[in-house]
Amino acid sequence: MGWQATLDDALGQCRAVDVTALPDVALLAELDGLLAARDVLDGLIARRLEVADVRQATVAECGLTTTMWLRSHARLSAHEARQRMFVARSLAHSAVLAETVDAGQVTQASARIIASTLRQLDPDDREAGAGILVELAAQAPPEQVGVAARHLLHATAAAETRETAEQRRLAGRYLTIDATYDGMYAVTGMLPPDTGEALAAAVGALAQPAGGNDERSAGQRRADALGQVARHLLACDGLPDNGGERPQLVLTLNYADLSDALTGSGHAATPGDTDLTDRRNASGLPASVLRRLACDAAVIPAVLGAAGEVLDIGRATRTWPTAIRRAARLRDRGCTFPGCAAGLDQCDLHHLVFWADGGTTSLTNAAHLCAFHHWLIHDKHWTVRRTRDGTLLFTRPDGTTVHDPALARAG
Repeated sequence: MGWQATLDDALGQCRAVDVTALPDVALLAELDGLLAARDVLDGLIARRLEVADVRQATVAECGLTTTMWLRSHARLSAHEARQRMFVARSLAHSAVLAETVDAGQVTQASARIIASTLRQLDPDDREAGAGILVELAAQAPPEQVGVAARHLLHATAAAETRETAEQRRLAGRYLTIDATYDGMYAVTGMLPPDTGEALAAAVGALAQPAGGNDERSAGQRRADALGQVARHLLACDGLPDNGGERPQLVLTLNYADLSDALTGSGHAATPGDTDLTDRRNASGLPASVLRRLACDAAVIPAVLGAAGEVLDIGRATRTWPTAIRRAARLRDRGCTFPGCAAGLDQCDLHHLVFWADGGTTSLTNAAHLCAFHHWLIHDKHWTVRRTRDGTLLFTRPDGTTVHDPALARAG
């Protein structure tokens, strides 16, 4: 496309500039121009994402939702992909917001605040509210836009009944827990009063300083307390099997090494390199974390062949037994559709050959699929089969196969 060549040429000229030789005035002028161009590009991207999402273009071409496609092809985090799609899908609900975003007059952060606010307003108040907020966002940072948005919501809620206001607030609840690239987790959300109070009480009870030598900050203590709450719940009975087991340490041993370790009496000798202090563990977790997990974890031995396939970890039954679930988790690590980064907590175990069609409940006939790709297989006539070498082939309804590389798992 002609505009792409022009844009590439302009970017090339920017890269050719020796920024260290620019006087301060010129340097700041260039920064100002680039930041304005960023907002314009973000607006153009949002408009195209809106159209692609309505058409389901990424589903037809790649078998991925638009959000998944952003993660796979644009290498965005799950959080950023969802935020961009939130803005893109909001453009259809406000002509004022759509025009402003398309023109690059507001940042993506401000656009998200405005879009969220408009969804909470009565339909009759949305365009007027959008006009107020976009005018402010064109000259103020997102923090000020957020303050104005809250004032706007309070002002328009005056005519609401208490029940309507409560329903509107409840509809705005959400929680995201995303793995970051350095292995930490980002937690953001908006909780209803009862849920927020319960969480605050549980975390607060466990976030007190542990004596005079506790040098953790208040934020660090709350983070540690939230982990205690989660681990306590995982230790209780009653959680779903797919996501509710205690932390597990899966110790894998190559079949050849296992054979070599057998003594003449038929008992396996203790390998010399299975100490949990070994920092070369395949999980990438620090030794201190492994030792802490091992204190309250189920340790599961898995015998692997030379190619890493699971050779002995349970047997099949009509429903998925725990042994096969564990083996499939160890093997799949998440949704097996190419390019999908959904983790195990978002997946169900799927019969490749349906049980109703004579498929067995075995490890080779099992694969993890997220809800979206489960829907593609069952309702949209996609198919999947395992080849002789163990790889999975996903096929579109027109008979073509998907070959996009899968994302690395997060977590």
